[in-house]
Amino acid sequence: MKSAVAFFSALILITGATFYHKLTGPPFDSDNFLIFNTFCEIKISGGGAVEVREARSRMEQALAPFSLDTKEGIPSELTILNRDKILKNPSPHFLRCLTLARDFFEKTGGWFDPSIYTLMDAYGFYDGKHRLPSDLELNRIISENTHLKLMLSSREISIDPSQSLDLGAIVKGYAIDSAVEYLSNQNLNGFLINFGGEVAAFGKNGDRAWRVGLRDPSGNGIIGDFALDRIISTSGDYNNRFEVEGRVIIHIFSPFSGRNDSDLKSVSVFSRSGAEADALSTALFAMGSEEAGKFAVKSGIPVILINSAGEIQRIGNAPEILQNK
Repeated sequence: MKSAVAFFSALILITGATFYHKLTGPPFDSDNFLIFNTFCEIKISGGGAVEVREARSRMEQALAPFSLDTKEGIPSELTILNRDKILKNPSPHFLRCLTLARDFFEKTGGWFDPSIYTLMDAYGFYDGKHRLPSDLELNRIISENTHLKLMLSSREISIDPSQSLDLGAIVKGYAIDSAVEYLSNQNLNGFLINFGGEVAAFGKNGDRAWRVGLRDPSGNGIIGDFALDRIISTSGDYNNRFEVEGRVIIHIFSPFSGRNDSDLKSVSVFSRSGAEADALSTALFAMGSEEAGKFAVKSGIPVILINSAGEIQRIGNAPEILQNK
């Protein structure tokens, strides 16, 4: 849809980062839609409705194999794999994304673990019947149902019979990569994709950089903003959470204890790859500030960490935040 708005002052809040621009700029083509139960926005500067539609289509195609729901009675590839523990002739998207998931599992020493499905289910994140598993149940899940066991080939994908997969911590970034790959080859002035906790911004918005605001995990609006010419993924403790028996439970667990052990409130990872930023923001959050800092330094990954005391740590070439006064 063609935007005729020349002045834009609203904020669009998402999981961790906020896209906004306050200055007069040229009209751009855009689309807003719901996909994978998540709000998504695509903005293109120097392009047209054709590029917007194709970028959206590529994201939808990339996400199709990963739905946990059936569409018109036809189960997705992820549903089949979780049900049968084996999938014949996987689609290119499914094989590629699971290969990346396995690679990040190995790269993080198991901190990124898609086999956390059984653990999430034990807390009631899927059926909405929130509960606290006993120590005995958690210990059994950690010993029997986690630590990814995945076999991959172009002909067949299989998982351990004790496991089921949740790819929610990588598929949004993977879908963004599909759109970015297309848009980067269209001779555009610039583009921005805002998809849940992921924001991809490349090129310019008119003659200016795209600017992204970092959400304050304490709930006090925006900490500050920075120019973005890559992809940011933010994982935090402010969404997808519940309270039961006087305890607040968030959706990011240590795959080694099954508990919310982290002292972090927010982790933002910067990358040219959405899948990498998505997976690593989750893994680093689960690690906690000390281990996340060590991992980021050793790996050379640009990161912004915010701990429970509200302290902000920039690692690598993460952008400088122009803090609100």
